[in-house]
Amino acid sequence: MKKIIIIASLFSLILTSCTPRQREGWAERSKKVFGEKEQKQQVTPLNPDSFKFEKDKQELIGLETSIVKKEIIEEQLELPGEILPDPNNIASINAPISGWIRTLNANLGSMVEKGAVVAMLENPQNLGQHFELRAPLGGIVTERLVNVDEWIESGKEMLEIVNYKTLYGVIRVYPDEQRRVKLGQDVEFTSNDVSARGKISFISPTVDSITRTIEVRAEIANSQNKLKANAYATAIIFTGKKTALVIPQSALLMEEAHSVVFVKVADMFEKRVVEIGSRQKGIAEILSGVQEGEMIVSKGAYQLKNITFTSKGEEEK
Repeated sequence: MKKIIIIASLFSLILTSCTPRQREGWAERSKKVFGEKEQKQQVTPLNPDSFKFEKDKQELIGLETSIVKKEIIEEQLELPGEILPDPNNIASINAPISGWIRTLNANLGSMVEKGAVVAMLENPQNLGQHFELRAPLGGIVTERLVNVDEWIESGKEMLEIVNYKTLYGVIRVYPDEQRRVKLGQDVEFTSNDVSARGKISFISPTVDSITRTIEVRAEIANSQNKLKANAYATAIIFTGKKTALVIPQSALLMEEAHSVVFVKVADMFEKRVVEIGSRQKGIAEILSGVQEGEMIVSKGAYQLKNITFTSKGEEEK
């Protein structure tokens, strides 16, 4: 850069101290020198993310391509949520009288059947008279607050039983999101890699005064007890249908903080950064980066990335 400045200054000095004819010659020389420099600066370098890959090598890694196309997909609203027990499936067993606990057939964490005898109390006013306490519902004992041969006062809580076969998925939406949420919509909750679907059964008519959100609830079937209550979850509400540009999820690669794909253009491959919308049923919605009708690598993209990365590394050495 310093060299260019010195040359330019020299040309300026010469042009002010010579004849018109000499100035014309030096002007042409100046144009040639700086014109060549400008031309060199305008040369476009080769795109390092565009390369050829021989057909036999494509077959070797099992490379396959797919056409970017439009499909009708489900519109989704993804929000944080949590899994809670159904309050209708929680029962507390309280002592009906004051007395001695003579038997206790429920341990913390044990499963009890509906109607099973879980405890027996002895009435101190009438020795030999016993009161059987039966489980009002089947479920798991989540609290045991008493022990055998303990004296208990009338009305004191002894046990809590919870049935987890049905759970509540709870979502808290902001008012601008609530317009997309309706009763009866399907919603999928995922927690610790376990997913289950339910339908929205309740939308609160009020806004929470602290969080400024609206509570939305969905009932979730949990017959296998795979979902855990009181856990955080990701909730996806399916709000309708739309036409979107999609590609197979197998075509997507992560590079730093970006999603990338390989696009096949004639006999060349181009690496492109793409913006992803929703992902569902093995496909990903594309918001930008590729266009309908383009050909992308749907199988072998990871191997292709590793091969090109290794090749670049070898060239640098």
